[in-house]
Order: sequence, then C-alpha cells, then structure tokens
Amino acid sequence: MVTHARIPFSDLVFLDDNPRTRTPEGLRRMAEDIQADPTFFDNRPVLVNLAAGRYQVYAGDLRAHAAHDVLGWPDIPCNVEPDVPDATMRRRAIQDNTHREG
Repeated sequence: MVTHARIPFSDLVFLDDNPRTRTPEGLRRMAEDIQADPTFFDNRPVLVNLAAGRYQVYAGDLRAHAAHDVLGWPDIPCNVEPDVPDATMRRRAIQDNTHREG
C-alpha cells in the first residue's frame, strides 16, 4: 500500500547509484520548476521505499534536493511504499529520469 506523506529531508536516504547526475544548474532549474508550480510536486512526489525502518529515495532525488537545498523546504512530498523490490525500484528510477539531464 502506498502512503502519501511529507517526510523530513533529514530522514531520507539517497541511493549512491542514482541514474541522474545532480548538477548545480540542474538543481537551479528544478527549483525554478517547483517554484513555478509547487503543487505539481505534490502530484508527482518523490518515490520512497520503506525498508528496515529507512526511507530510501529511489526516484525524485533531484526534486528532493532542489526543494530542500535550494528552496529550503524541511519536508518533502513522498509516496512511501514498503519493501519495494530492487528490480522495481531500478525500473521506476530509470523511467522517472528519461526526460531530464544525464
């Protein structure tokens, strides 16, 4: 079951092998997109796997970092799903990143 929640940025764990390259320019552009339409982020939240008590971000790394690092949001809109298989996380991460940089 998927739950929509606002999770403190400090509670999120980010994958080391994120398929997207996070650059200062990419963060700036994403922050501008979020500012232009902030409710879009609520409609397309970060995807999080809740496993072993950890909120592991597997899609939406750039959105989360732009909202927190550039815009100062303490909490990030997330769709939290328990125990997502690795293959599913990887597939979703790639699908989520096919339209942007790197």
